[in-house]
Amino acid sequence: MPETIEFDFDDLTLGDLEKLEDAAGRPAGQIISDYEKSTEGMRAKDLTALIYVIKSRVDPEFTLDDARSIKIIEFMEEDDAVPPDDAAPGAATSAV
Repeated sequence: MPETIEFDFDDLTLGDLEKLEDAAGRPAGQIISDYEKSTEGMRAKDLTALIYVIKSRVDPEFTLDDARSIKIIEFMEEDDAVPPDDAAPGAATSAV
């Protein structure tokens, strides 16, 4: 069963946003906007970058290659890309 990670985009630091942009190769605002709409339409590179940034905040040893090795079934197994009703604005939940 995949690990569930809860995060709030508002909690990301400027450094996190820079890391996200560097890993994905496009502006963080576009990535976040796409994620908030649905993870199903996101580019694999964006999902990889987002997982990398989120998990490396908890585990500094977690690398971009570690994020790349996560199987898509592990990420998409739970359909909780849409924030729960009681979550704060900007909050999201992801299973990885």
